[in-house]
Amino acid sequence: MSLRACLLVLGLALSPGAIGCSALAERRHANHGLAATRAAACQLALHFSVIDLVPAGRDGVSLRITHPSPDEVQRKLRSLWPKGPPPGVSEVSVERARPRLVVVLDDFGLHGAQLETVWGLGEPFSYAILPRQRYSARYARWLAARGASILAHVPMEPEDTRHMTLAGFLRVGMSDAERVRMFREHLETVPGAVGWNNHMGSRLTALAPAMRALVAASEAHHLVLDSRTSARTTLEAAAREAGRPALRRHLFLDNVRDVSHIRTQLAAALRLATRRGAAVAIGHPYPETIRALKLFVAEHRDEVQLVPIERAVPAQVAPVWRRHCKPGLGLHSTDDPR
Repeated sequence: MSLRACLLVLGLALSPGAIGCSALAERRHANHGLAATRAAACQLALHFSVIDLVPAGRDGVSLRITHPSPDEVQRKLRSLWPKGPPPGVSEVSVERARPRLVVVLDDFGLHGAQLETVWGLGEPFSYAILPRQRYSARYARWLAARGASILAHVPMEPEDTRHMTLAGFLRVGMSDAERVRMFREHLETVPGAVGWNNHMGSRLTALAPAMRALVAASEAHHLVLDSRTSARTTLEAAAREAGRPALRRHLFLDNVRDVSHIRTQLAAALRLATRRGAAVAIGHPYPETIRALKLFVAEHRDEVQLVPIERAVPAQVAPVWRRHCKPGLGLHSTDDPR
């Protein structure tokens, strides 16, 4: 089939030579699957509280329901979908609640090949994207289309300013108005974010008035994650003072880029999640981190549930996929196992 005929069959209008016919068909099929999965998630949200979109394959998603009674869920699914899941929905899994572990992977947006390996692990990590970088908006749009949890990873001045190698750091010497203006510009370059966290910031986050101003400038529904790059940080306190959903980082995974060290940190995160019910760990898309995560998932899948960051806050934060739902599809709380 010629490219022109292919475009006519697919109903697309692209410039000739831009992309091959098979690739166009594959892309359209993938987009249909994403839309179908989001629509199914919205339908299921009428009946179940805890639904995650989970990476599947190279660039797809599947649905995961967490519920105290998997048998009850299966009966409801058979009632809703007597002929099986709707076309385009690859899988719906059902799990009982387990200790929750949030793994935030920082510093996305700098390079063009950061996502594929991470997505292939098949777990709902949270992605902290540096604003105003070459791939920031592209990654944010790709992840948001798949219902992934995204944070704007806002650069803030550290104690050692030699580490400020990127443009766009919020600095101590700026006025509140200057910082707020730049901060809002940063958020705009990470569309679909459920919240934000600090990149570095050991010096700036110690200034409570500065943190209060940034929290006030962000959206009321934004989740605030304090990366705790300093014991003197005031970011989490400022967010809680303002009544915003707030979390803190409990462990850094890969401050030492060694698989054995990272596995030790993940084991500590598992113990903490088991004791507290939930824990938050921060790492990076380093090869060593990806290897350690792959081993961790294989060994501890039945002991812990890797969850998007919004699943760790007491006050429910709507995941990004719910923005595609029709109004009125409220989250229920009767079966919430969190």
